[in-house]
Amino acid sequence: MRYDFGAVGLALALMSPFAAAAQCPMTEFKDEINYRKDLLTNLSYIDQVATHSDKKEANSQNVAFLDIANMNTNQASSLSSSLQRMLNIQWSQHDQEWLLVSQLTDKGLKAYYQCLETNKSNLMVHPGEGAGGKLQFLVDMQWRPNYNAPNPSIITYRLLNASVAKDAPKTIRPGESDQFAVKREDPYQPVEIGVRVDGQIYPNISLPAFPAKKIKEEVREVTEYHDVYGGGVDYWTTLCVKIPNEEDDAVIVPNTLKFSTTGLVADRASLTAPDQPTYDTRNACTRVRWGLGAKDGRVYGTAHVTATVIKLVPVQILKIQSTKDIPVFEGQK
Repeated sequence: MRYDFGAVGLALALMSPFAAAAQCPMTEFKDEINYRKDLLTNLSYIDQVATHSDKKEANSQNVAFLDIANMNTNQASSLSSSLQRMLNIQWSQHDQEWLLVSQLTDKGLKAYYQCLETNKSNLMVHPGEGAGGKLQFLVDMQWRPNYNAPNPSIITYRLLNASVAKDAPKTIRPGESDQFAVKREDPYQPVEIGVRVDGQIYPNISLPAFPAKKIKEEVREVTEYHDVYGGGVDYWTTLCVKIPNEEDDAVIVPNTLKFSTTGLVADRASLTAPDQPTYDTRNACTRVRWGLGAKDGRVYGTAHVTATVIKLVPVQILKIQSTKDIPVFEGQK
């Protein structure tokens, strides 16, 4: 089922005074979001939490970046901003909210629907799990009109850069639930899905385009050797994992610096990294000490400092393939 309409018609079809994201923001359900499922959801979560955190919270909250590292909100926000810029992600807060709705746990989804009902939403829609990262996905809907709606009520769909399955329901009875399948026409274009029931306009689902690049996790290392003895004078240096200026498609992940030694011999001495590491998006640094515990002590060995770097690499262009298990869409045979 396809609809063609101009830019003005699209804007009217997709605008709604009952916007679900405005009524029930995802920050209210942040503990019930599987936000580490994929990169876009992770970045959306970080942005939403950072936007609604005060200064004290931003320094103390523990936010996970995928399954790579945990960090406070300020660190996570800086990392997110760098990755969005490098990935050239174009999205709105509305897009981010819908990505997070699609990753709600069962408990979170139940609470979200309860919130919508409290706000007297007639129609509740929910993109299926992981919809933001899929070529084809389901959308669930519940029709709970708070007025005497026709039984059944007519459903119409309006889509941008997507199509709806041929077997999508055309009517729905008050108090009932149903679902329909959606297919992206081009994964590298954003998707808009507008649903009308009984001729009324309700919240549109908007999902961002797939990034044209993916992340590659790398562990990079710097080393330094020293032999310190006699005189009771320690040797200090700062070791940094640095991203070269000409490498503009990589970023340091906070809280991933690790220190180790090899070939260490210490006689009344030590080789340590006693201070907290420091980070920015291009550097991860720590001070290292070849320290003498006595004037005639000796320490020699190699210090190793590693940190995780996220590198961007082009993705293989995705093509939509149909199988017998996927609903039939307009244009398919």
